[in-house]
Amino acid sequence: MPELSSCTSRTVQAVSKPSTLPPGQDKVLRIRAVMDLTGLSRSSVYRLALEGRFPKSIPLGPRSVGWLSSEVTAWIQGQAESREVQA
Repeated sequence: MPELSSCTSRTVQAVSKPSTLPPGQDKVLRIRAVMDLTGLSRSSVYRLALEGRFPKSIPLGPRSVGWLSSEVTAWIQGQAESREVQA
């Protein structure tokens, strides 16, 4: 059985639930965590990303993607700020 530690040169941390991070650090959020943070459905996340109105996903493997927590958080802040401008 090959050793896994010798196979990976760079590690990307994927999480299903977001946590508080020190400034300057980022996590990769899977779709469930993005849905929990934003309140959007899976199809809405992908549709908004296709339209350029939500951060693009990053590939994690052949059949998995994630989103940078900083970009999702910035999108949420932008939504809140646009609400204040419209009011």
